[in-house]
Amino acid sequence: MQQSWKHTLPTIAQLIISMCGFGMYVLGFLIMFAAAAFYLASSGNYFQAASFLAMAWTAAAAAVLNLPSIVYSFLRLLGKPSYKNFFGDRNRLLAMMLAILPLALFAGAVLSSSDSYALLLVSPLHLLVVIIPLWLLIDAGSRQLNMGSPQFTWGLLSVSLTVVPTLAILAEVLVLGGVFVGAIAWAASSVPGMLDLLNRFQMRLAYSNLNPEVLWRIMQTYMDNPLILYLLLAVFSGFIPLIEELLKPLVLWFLVKRNMTPAEGWMAGMLAGVAFALFESMNAMTSA
Repeated sequence: MQQSWKHTLPTIAQLIISMCGFGMYVLGFLIMFAAAAFYLASSGNYFQAASFLAMAWTAAAAAVLNLPSIVYSFLRLLGKPSYKNFFGDRNRLLAMMLAILPLALFAGAVLSSSDSYALLLVSPLHLLVVIIPLWLLIDAGSRQLNMGSPQFTWGLLSVSLTVVPTLAILAEVLVLGGVFVGAIAWAASSVPGMLDLLNRFQMRLAYSNLNPEVLWRIMQTYMDNPLILYLLLAVFSGFIPLIEELLKPLVLWFLVKRNMTPAEGWMAGMLAGVAFALFESMNAMTSA
């Protein structure tokens, strides 16, 4: 009985994490879609609406990618584990993706030059252009290999999509907050007139309405200070990348006692990297 519980507990944890990830991303999709609709209805700003739609589509894709893990872990708990491929024939899917990719690139290039409702169609094309190469990478890297059970591979992808980005964002916020508070405290006590400068900076931010061009002009006035420039470089080119690279393979540490085969370890590393690549690439597409 104890042995049975020992083997069931990881499956329960996988199901809970996957369901939480699914719910989190569905909520994100609804919020971002509502924000896009609000911007479109209130100001007719297609570019801003397209950015929110890109985030909405990213959240929707992440939610869908959590579903196989939910299904496989639930079937395992029912005592009916499934080893069937969730997406059907692998070669047919590969051929379909190779055909869709150039069409998505061409359609995205045409629609991106629009300033009307057509611009809103770019977001799902962005998603295809990001996901298909990542899928092709996994397909090429796993050919002729025994990847383990579908529950294992989809569960690893689900955890990498749900837990790792969340921890990375929290760690980055803590680092940025700590550096910001420390820098403000040091400057306020060491630099004459710093409090007045900070008050003016806060007022300018309040009147910027978070307009990117206005924010950039505000930041440029402070970029002439070498100390601020070096501090930003240390944070964004040093601490933040180190945090992300340390956390990307985090899920693999929980599999140390699994005694994985080399093929399973290779696959686990690929999935951990692909999950974070999807998260980062779609954020970059949103900015673009």
